[in-house]
Parts: sequence; structure tokens; C-alpha cells
Amino acid sequence: MVEPQASIEFYLHAHSRAITDINFSAHHPDILATCSVDSYVHCWDLRHPVRPAMTFCDWFAGATQVKWNRQDSHILASAHDKFLRIWDDRKGAYPLRSIKAHATKIYGVDWNRMKTNSLATCSLDKTIKFWDYDGDIDLPERVIQTPFPVWRARHTPFGFGLLAMPQRGDSDLYLYDRGSNEYEMAPDSMQMVHRFEGHKDQVKEFLWRPRGNIENSIDDREFQLVTWGADRVLRLHRLTDEVLKM
Repeated sequence: MVEPQASIEFYLHAHSRAITDINFSAHHPDILATCSVDSYVHCWDLRHPVRPAMTFCDWFAGATQVKWNRQDSHILASAHDKFLRIWDDRKGAYPLRSIKAHATKIYGVDWNRMKTNSLATCSLDKTIKFWDYDGDIDLPERVIQTPFPVWRARHTPFGFGLLAMPQRGDSDLYLYDRGSNEYEMAPDSMQMVHRFEGHKDQVKEFLWRPRGNIENSIDDREFQLVTWGADRVLRLHRLTDEVLKM
């Protein structure tokens, strides 16, 4: 009989309190980052898993999210209470940029899939904000005002969409179109364009299921939205042509 622990390849032990998020690098399959209530962000190399390869710390607030940049393999972002920290693993333990992003704790961070310096954050203050960390001032490029506290907000893998998940009081997901007035600075110009319904209780997680490839600059991929809710139901949502064109 196989031992229960035989399938465990690594133990990564460095945090002193509960881990709140993990994220693998899109560039290196052996590299991942973890963050914790202890305020530390650890970067791990699974080829040498004894200790973190790099460590960052906020010192003042625990971390809720950590995400590697999709375009630059050296850049990652973490959320600590109301603050967004941008780190560069070539620059040591001091943040590349610190932004007071929201009025309440940040619960979601997501890098833009096309722009290296751009990312989105969301919070229970009912806003989703878009940032360019190369900017000189701590003002968002755009803001989405939502009728609900936002638990997660992530860019879609197609078009200019952004999907938002409420933190409470709503069992649907909401799709916003960034493509309309993409270069305008009007803070409230983005409206909800589609609503994914079906769950009878709060949605707890969602991801995009792809099929197909990009070959010779031709995107032949199809996507399906997968959601899991507190109603203990896993739902697969079919996307219409109108949604895919956003």
C-alpha cells in the first residue's frame, strides 16, 4: 500500500502564519510566490526548495494577494491592507513602487495580459482600479464603481474584458468591457455588459478553461468559464460570440 505522503514532492516551510495566496510564474514553471498574514512574500525555486530564493516584507500589514507579472519575469505585485507593492527580484528587498490604492483592504490583484506596467486591483470599498506603476502620481488610470464589495477582479484571456466577483450579497459574476473608451481617463465610463448567473449561493472561485492554440498570429482558442460556489455546484458557462468580441 502506498504511503499517504508518497505523493508529496515538496514541503515549503517559511511562513509563520496562514498562507493567503500562491502564484506560479508564467515564465518559469519552477518558480512560485507565496504570501501570508505574517506580512512576508516568499519566492521559491522548486529546484532548490529548502529555503526561499527571495523574500520581501511589508513590515506593517499582512499580505492578501501575490501575483507575478505576465510580461516581465522579474516583477511581482502584492497587496498589504490598502497598499499595493510592486517588487523587482533584481532590486533587493525594497519595493519598486508603493501605492495607497484603496480606502479598505485589497482582496484582488491581476496583471494586464498585454501591458507590462498595468494591473488591476479590487477592494471591499466597491471599486476596481486600473494602475500604471510607471506613473509619477498615485492616481488610477480608470475606476469602475460597483454596487457590491469586490472580492476578485481579473482580466479575461480574450478581448478587453474584466470579470468581477462580489464578496457578499450576490451570487452572480459581472463582466465589464474595458475596450469602450479604452484610452479615456473618465473614471466611471465602464459599465457592466454581461452577467453570469446560475449559482444559488456566493461564488467562491472562477477560472477560464481554454481550448485551441495561437499559431502564426491566428488566435484559434475557445474559452469556457468555470465557477465554483458555496452551493457546492461546479458550473460551466458557455460564452456567446458577443461576449468573446468584448
